[in-house]
Amino acid sequence: MSKDYKEYDDLGVRFIYPSNWFVQTETWDKGTYGITVDSPEGSFWSLAIYPKGVDLDAAAKQILGTLDAEYEEMDQAEVKRYVADRVLTGYEVNFFYLDLTSTALVLKFEDENRGYVVYWQTCDRLALTGENLSRSDVFDAMTHTLVSNLTGQEVEYRGDGGDEFDFGAPVDEKERRVAENREFYRKKYERQRWEEE
Repeated sequence: MSKDYKEYDDLGVRFIYPSNWFVQTETWDKGTYGITVDSPEGSFWSLAIYPKGVDLDAAAKQILGTLDAEYEEMDQAEVKRYVADRVLTGYEVNFFYLDLTSTALVLKFEDENRGYVVYWQTCDRLALTGENLSRSDVFDAMTHTLVSNLTGQEVEYRGDGGDEFDFGAPVDEKERRVAENREFYRKKYERQRWEEE
């Protein structure tokens, strides 16, 4: 495993995250868990795990309600993401915080046993990091490895040794096909989003 990232493997989920980020796990109720991964500069990615049958849309809307109460001007749009043969639905939110624009994404999906809500938030200033991956790219890679591992389509990423890790470096032919498939669905999603607007 590259020194640029670590792997979280607990509570029946597995995903990668940058090695200099911090993980906190909480148990809210029996069968309901929260995992938060914080970056040093304040961006975060979180995963809520619920028992099967919980209303995930209500959980996602609760996050939106919290954001709406905290930030005065907020734009939101429904989104769909295609990850490892699954469709994740949710909301993209843009708002101002300390005179900076920020973005949050809330995605929900289920497998055979449980429901999941992924929620990440970053300042757009941090999302534009020049040659390095943006925070949203990092969060997308974390989400991709989470969903891929839940669906049995395990994908191993390895870093290139730079300041940021390179989630796009394929380690074998299967991973290359998975990366191409992910890029195809990302472009398809973007086309659908522009057509809907």
